[in-house]
Amino acid sequence: MPDTIPVGINRENLLQAISQFDAGVSHKFADSTAYDLLHGGKRYPPKAIVGIASEVLTGIPFAPRDFKGGLESKCFGILQENGFEIVPKIDAKQKRAKMSRTQFAESYGATCRNPHWSWSFVNHEKRFVIFAEWQSHLKEQQHPRKSPATHLPLNDHQRSRHGF
Repeated sequence: MPDTIPVGINRENLLQAISQFDAGVSHKFADSTAYDLLHGGKRYPPKAIVGIASEVLTGIPFAPRDFKGGLESKCFGILQENGFEIVPKIDAKQKRAKMSRTQFAESYGATCRNPHWSWSFVNHEKRFVIFAEWQSHLKEQQHPRKSPATHLPLNDHQRSRHGF
């Protein structure tokens, strides 16, 4: 795999890439697999941020095949040289185990008007509903895992009810 990261990426390019990532800029990078870039309390895929910053600098779109990621990579080196922190990715099971029902649903972009009594959380942008029962009040020995959430597409009645 060639390493075509352009020379000259600076902190300003990386901050601009983070802003563009937050704004939903189109890119070809997937979510990170083992490490995240931690900035402002949020986690970002490091390779995507460097790829977007490379495009900011050169005006040429970059793709995952253009350079390597990982601890000893030029990609991570650029981030660390510019004062960014690289942290291990939180294991999905570990992360879900520590989340409340609301945090879990919000991690999928879903919201609820009254999470204290409602079981349904709606992702309006992607148009799906998460029905989640959370039994955190039970001891781990009595109920070793939380009930799985179910993603269901909205039907016509639900779309009109939720303003779609």
